[in-house]
Amino acid sequence: MSDYINKVITLILIFVMLVLGPLTFSYLSDELTSKRMILNEVTKFLDKVTDQASISGSDLDDFYLAINSYGMVLDAKVERYMQTPAVGLDGKTENIYFMANDFRDLGPNDVVNFVPSDVIQVNVEEVAVSPGRRLMYYILRVDAGRYELTMAAAVN
Repeated sequence: MSDYINKVITLILIFVMLVLGPLTFSYLSDELTSKRMILNEVTKFLDKVTDQASISGSDLDDFYLAINSYGMVLDAKVERYMQTPAVGLDGKTENIYFMANDFRDLGPNDVVNFVPSDVIQVNVEEVAVSPGRRLMYYILRVDAGRYELTMAAAVN
């Protein structure tokens, strides 16, 4: 009887080590590579927009396609913050940033120009659960949560 139990345990361990281990490693390495490439795309988009001091509908379309081309289902929001001076209670002047535009209604041929003190912020959120995260949760019961990235850059 003991010999039979040992064989079953050995088969289970072989399955885990030869199938589930490499499969999990493969999924997670692809997911981490995707996250790094998305970070690069967001950085490239912010550099382009801040260097041009303008944004067009085609720039946004290209950005949305670029971040969703790495296997993750993502939603991105691009927001423009404008600077305005305000006098505080102590009489000192402070700069306050407020959201001026979220570019939802920007058409493919429309162009918005920026002033040098504007800040462009990009929020990227994962919409669906990736196969790597799902597999990691089923095997190890570990979940890192949805992928979120927020980056901002000032227009020069």
